Amino acid sequence: MPFDESFDLVVVGSGASAVAAACVAKSQGLTSVIIEKLDKFGGSTAYSGGVFWMPLNPYLEQGDSMEDALRYFEATAGDSGPASSLERRKTFIENSPKVIALLQQHGMQFEHSRWPDYYSDRPGGSKEGRSLNAPLFDLCELGEWQDKVGHSPNMPQVPVNTPDYCRMTNAKTSFKAKLLAAEAGWMMLKNVLLRRKVRGSGVAVQGRLLQIALREKLPIWLGTKVNSLIEENGRVVGVTVEQDGKERRIGATRGVLLNAGGYAHNRAIRDVHQPFGIDPRWNWSSPGDTGDLIGQVEALGGYTDLMDEAIWVPGSMDADGTPYFNVPMGTGKPHHIAVDAKGSRFADETCAYMEFGQRMIRTGGQTWAIMDSQARKKYPWGPCLPGSTPEKWIESGYFIRDDTIEGLAVKCGMDPQTLRETVDRFNGFARKGVDEEFHRGESVNSRWVGGNTHKPNPALGEVSKPPYYAVKLCLTNVGTAGGLMTDEFARVVRQDGRPIEGLYATGNSTASVMGRAYLGAGASIGASLVFGYVAAKHAAAAND
Repeated sequence: MPFDESFDLVVVGSGASAVAAACVAKSQGLTSVIIEKLDKFGGSTAYSGGVFWMPLNPYLEQGDSMEDALRYFEATAGDSGPASSLERRKTFIENSPKVIALLQQHGMQFEHSRWPDYYSDRPGGSKEGRSLNAPLFDLCELGEWQDKVGHSPNMPQVPVNTPDYCRMTNAKTSFKAKLLAAEAGWMMLKNVLLRRKVRGSGVAVQGRLLQIALREKLPIWLGTKVNSLIEENGRVVGVTVEQDGKERRIGATRGVLLNAGGYAHNRAIRDVHQPFGIDPRWNWSSPGDTGDLIGQVEALGGYTDLMDEAIWVPGSMDADGTPYFNVPMGTGKPHHIAVDAKGSRFADETCAYMEFGQRMIRTGGQTWAIMDSQARKKYPWGPCLPGSTPEKWIESGYFIRDDTIEGLAVKCGMDPQTLRETVDRFNGFARKGVDEEFHRGESVNSRWVGGNTHKPNPALGEVSKPPYYAVKLCLTNVGTAGGLMTDEFARVVRQDGRPIEGLYATGNSTASVMGRAYLGAGASIGASLVFGYVAAKHAAAAND
């Protein structure tokens, strides 16, 4: 059957890499189209903190090297299977500065987040951090498209970027953080007075990328669902889409790039691969993150890996079903600890959130955040500012309160003696400034999370002032980390390593190049951006 319309490159999904891939195609004299099934642009990137983890990026004052980045991969991701092969790692590292340069040529702006790598103390780790973010962006610059950028309903639409928000959690204890909070308040007032829509985080990233796409006149089809892949003689040559109530056949002469996210909102897939009970309300990714095409790709011979993994960002859920992120920017602050169902600590509360989630799963039971009145006085918890704890949180059972540690343990179903011993042991560590159990507060990143103001260790503070509080933790997540297996050219591959011709994938549609680790803030978005760029470069040369 003939195609209704054809392009050289068809990009399925409007996440981080879509515009970069389309820009590569245009630079090579090729045509492309970005197809998004939702009526909003941006995918899960628009719902995210909007940070990119990018080795060799030009903003690193202390520099970087392929050798250091590879050492850090090895020390952190280790042997994670073919998704994180040496070839894929090298491709990711080598092409990180190239995609940055490409986007800068088209007007994209970046800022150094100054967020330490999550394992900054390991070989090759960067203490200044390899993460970048986009500056704040006024959506009004998009004209008639200003309301077509997606955003998370769980994240307030404010003119603050994620790295600065993290710093602002120390506003009660740091003058610099107070200044940041005051600046954010002034920006919010200016938004109202000047009728602006200045935004930060993932909305700023995708707003800027959408602006590039509009300036370059790159075709974008919103509200258009890809129903199937079209295969001829073992090669993917196009897709069928549902557009305006009609099915159309769209050809792809060079390739189809799957950039459609993972399967965070596909309950059937998650129940098979993640049988430890994921409440759908814990998902913070785009609602389009449904894994629609995984089965079709498997039917073509593709296979998956790491399907039991997710980008865990553990938090809590109030009685109204609203989820909050609390690890590590809640649990990692002084005067907080996290314990298992028995009342024992099980992790460094400042560690990378994906690792913390994995440790939660391994406990096999309920986990809790424990804090005292000092914590509530000095630090926020979710949307609640320091200095108060809403009485409705207590009345609803979201927060459990007691004047003694033993009484708190009983209310939570823990052994009172175990929790008492845990708290006493931790308080001893806090007084000495050394966590002998989980080494909290030893790395640069751990101290950054703690706030760099508390003494003698920025991440350690006694849990010793009543009343005491407990909150159930849950496996909130921002997407899945498993998916289709791809090679160093972002081609979807079969079990024997042979590529499915004409089919590429990137981002959360794939098994992560980071394996089972999260190397730094924005690791998933950085990888998505790079491999979308790599896929487009390879597709552009495919028939040359």
